[in-house]
Amino acid sequence: MQSYSTNVSDEDHVKVMTEQNTKIISSLPSDALQPLNQVISSHALEFLAREILDKLTVSSRHDWRAPESEINFFCQALCNPRSYQANKFIWQLRMASISLDKIYRSYLGEAARKLGEQWESDTLSFKEVSLAMARIYTIMNSLRRRSPAPNLMAKPGLIFAAVPGEQHTLGVEMATDLFRRKGWPVIHLIDKSHDEILHAVDDNEVNLIGLSLSGTKHLNSLFRLILALRVTRPDLKIIISGAILSSHSDSIKQIGVDALVNDIPDAVLAVESFFDNSNSVNGF
Repeated sequence: MQSYSTNVSDEDHVKVMTEQNTKIISSLPSDALQPLNQVISSHALEFLAREILDKLTVSSRHDWRAPESEINFFCQALCNPRSYQANKFIWQLRMASISLDKIYRSYLGEAARKLGEQWESDTLSFKEVSLAMARIYTIMNSLRRRSPAPNLMAKPGLIFAAVPGEQHTLGVEMATDLFRRKGWPVIHLIDKSHDEILHAVDDNEVNLIGLSLSGTKHLNSLFRLILALRVTRPDLKIIISGAILSSHSDSIKQIGVDALVNDIPDAVLAVESFFDNSNSVNGF
């Protein structure tokens, strides 16, 4: 198994994730995943694989287990040059009324664990495992979009946070104050690390997180945080704001967020639309 590149700078990852092609993995049609190395570099693939392996492997540790034969078949389908087998397998699970929780934990999570073991033992190549992880991420995004909106009796919990390393926090402060005045329970996170933000999401009853970023210096931190949130909390609504949208809105959309907002009124409209169960609103 290849070692992870832990000392790559934010600027290097920004180049990897944005300059080569803005068609990030989650936006690709299923059959276009085969030539993945032509879309993003090996560093970006390894970055994605690491995040999914780390998070999904942990989430797979629970009592109920999918049959080993099904996991083996699913792993083979994920590594197949064409992706229709993996997509068909998940569709069949849904048709059999397998819950989303079991699909995430017992199928996607167990597949990630097994693929990680095969990568560790050099049974599978980096290219094969990273392709499989990209497909898992695409499947997760597809399932998330088909999930019903939560039926909430009270205003849902929100988190407004500055991306790790971000110094321009006035927008986060203003949004927190305005939403609290409107009666929304808001957790306000400034100067927090990647792990601290994830722990805040895990430790609190929240349904949406708003992330703010002004420039490209910490764009990799934003991408990494979105990936981690999507893996650990696929139901969580994610909105992005800040000056970064003027130059990188397309790539941020494609990695899998629910809305981009340019100002606080836009944020209010987006948040209210997500939790109005009488409407179905696309964040974009």
